[in-house]
Amino acid sequence: MNSIDQYQEMAKSKLTQHCKTICKEYTFGWGGPIEWAKEKFPYIKNSILDIDGNIPDLPVCVFQSRDLKPSEMIAVIPFISSDGNPTNTRVVPSCEISESTLKAVTEFSQAFLFLINTKGLSSPHKNKALTKELISLTDRRLIIA
Repeated sequence: MNSIDQYQEMAKSKLTQHCKTICKEYTFGWGGPIEWAKEKFPYIKNSILDIDGNIPDLPVCVFQSRDLKPSEMIAVIPFISSDGNPTNTRVVPSCEISESTLKAVTEFSQAFLFLINTKGLSSPHKNKALTKELISLTDRRLIIA
């Protein structure tokens, strides 16, 4: 097993590890490009002004509360850091969140983005295939389908 395979396995274990914490309150989805996210969730615009020019072609991670009409949302925006890493993230919640939720959505999103970026998961444009892969690693209740 080469090092990229090892890192992908570690990332998959992060998805599994944080699923239980996230599933209690949120569902997970993804979308893009960033213009889509800014239009759909206008509250994120001011929080990403400083990274707007450094957003890679990776999906925005979206966590929504389990309400019939979601009352809470967390957007996790990928950005390219000065060292060239495209899977750094900016967590932008619509309301206050706990430290444990922040840690779970951050690590889950970074693992998800790493796996997308390294082809450890299907392309986010192949929605059905990616959904199936995520369900096999996590829990059906987590995915917005």
